Amino acid sequence: MNKMRMLAVGAALLTTAGIGAINAPAASAHYSQCPNYDFCIWDHSNYEGAFMHSRGPVDKVGDRMNDRMTSFWNRSQGWFSIFEHDRFGGYCIEIGPGASRANIGNRFNDQLTSFWPGRCTNPVEIWR
Repeated sequence: MNKMRMLAVGAALLTTAGIGAINAPAASAHYSQCPNYDFCIWDHSNYEGAFMHSRGPVDKVGDRMNDRMTSFWNRSQGWFSIFEHDRFGGYCIEIGPGASRANIGNRFNDQLTSFWPGRCTNPVEIWR
């Protein structure tokens, strides 16, 4: 095969691969994606949908996850606190080491905006 033809075939393969990647459905998050020692949140019940995790404080989860948490898993060995507002404001819920909920229920559903490792001063609830 001559050099020009090889370049054309290579470009066609790259274009096809790129189109396949664009059209491929997005992978769903799953509880198995939550790394050891992290605090993980999902926007749907049963640890599905949009997913975010961190070992450290997050003062604003961003538009993709703001007010969308429905399930969580604290895979850290310490406490995590979740907050209603950014910069750790509003009410606080403490979540114990290893605690998880496939659905947090209607009262607190879709209200998380920030979280940090550790406990808070006046939690409205403590989940173990």
